Amino acid sequence: MGQGLRQHLSRRGPLLLTAAAVAALGIKFFYFISAYSVNVLYFDQWDLFTPLFQGKAGPLNLFLWQHGWHRMGLGLIGSNVLYAATNWNTRAESFMIGGCIFAALIIAIWLKKQLYGCISYFDVAIPLIFLNLMQYEMLIGTPNPGFSAIPLLLILLYCAILLLQNSFLRYALLLTVSFCLIYTGFGLFMGPVTIGVFALYGYWRVRRMSETPLWLSLAGLALAGVSLGSFFIHYTFNPAAVCFDSSHKNFGSYSWFVALMFSAFLGPTRPVVLVTVGGFIGLSVALGILAIELYRVVTGAGNRPGNRAVTHVIVGVLVGYSMLFAVNAAFGRVCLGLPDAAQASRYSTPLIPAYLGVYLFLAALPSMPVRGILMACFVFLLIPSGIKIPPSASRFTDGKRAWVGCYLRTADIAYCDRATGFPVYPPPQQNGMQQKLDYLSERRLNFFR
Repeated sequence: MGQGLRQHLSRRGPLLLTAAAVAALGIKFFYFISAYSVNVLYFDQWDLFTPLFQGKAGPLNLFLWQHGWHRMGLGLIGSNVLYAATNWNTRAESFMIGGCIFAALIIAIWLKKQLYGCISYFDVAIPLIFLNLMQYEMLIGTPNPGFSAIPLLLILLYCAILLLQNSFLRYALLLTVSFCLIYTGFGLFMGPVTIGVFALYGYWRVRRMSETPLWLSLAGLALAGVSLGSFFIHYTFNPAAVCFDSSHKNFGSYSWFVALMFSAFLGPTRPVVLVTVGGFIGLSVALGILAIELYRVVTGAGNRPGNRAVTHVIVGVLVGYSMLFAVNAAFGRVCLGLPDAAQASRYSTPLIPAYLGVYLFLAALPSMPVRGILMACFVFLLIPSGIKIPPSASRFTDGKRAWVGCYLRTADIAYCDRATGFPVYPPPQQNGMQQKLDYLSERRLNFFR
């Protein structure tokens, strides 16, 4: 009986441990949202919900709505539906963001099992990556599902679609999901990735590494290009940072910015020298993995495309997406100053695909001792950001609660900004905030409810 129990645990142990990690971290994740989120619009929300205030909430208008340099896509449509059902409750929006991230986590675990055939003890890394509390700003600061949470979920669906055997169905679904991603926040960077994927499919056919008709791959490549090009119809470039300078030539600061983004995902932001070194190590690893996977898919790595080839494609897609996002963020935000601008919490969610890609790469290493050591170290690095609530998170909670309480007593924006030291949108006259507050008050929406 003892032997049987040990055999059962050896088979079920990894699954039980991973499930326990998902449950424990999930409870902590949603408890954090419940305890720290406050029902009040904050900063960008006063701008990005302008069409809702104006009564221009048609699905097409919301899908194409541009806020900053990207469009809102499915994010603003989802927020509109949620707000209609909850009287503009931003806490509900925070939970929706958390739900998208959690759903992406479940797909990631399923994906790992499909690629490698089993769940391992090291798979606790996956919930640690996805339920990273360093992304607190997206959850309780300025909740915006279209910014990165919905794109994250769609990216994981995209990777799952790559496993489909039916080429026509796989291509059709990839193009559909990619189109939605292009128009939804930071999902835009999946446009170039999709072009690369279809170019690869065509290349495989030319090299006789695939049986899929060449015309189908070329058609997919053309449609991927059209999808990305359509994004720029009636598009207005708006970097959303008043200090943006396209003539900036200090390329060293760009790489430093990206390195700091990668290290901030793990939690520590000081001392700067240490996190910079760690960030550059992480950045080098990610770039090295991307180069290796690109080499493998182009050369075939000695194998005809199959499950192993798809693994290389998926890892390349995940890391490639995050690298495109990180480079863009550095280009657009380096003017805000280093190191603080690079360590913004809101950058953590779009980096989740890169960290998942690194983990999937490590899981495929052939040497068991080396693989085990590297994966154990990787899990160890993820633990702090997965279990520790960042002290700075309470700044949003306390500030929002104080401002709401003040405004309900006085109905004076300027006074409450001064009294609390926490303006919810400076300067308020810039976007007609008083009219928007009156709109909410008259209809008993948001914190007036």
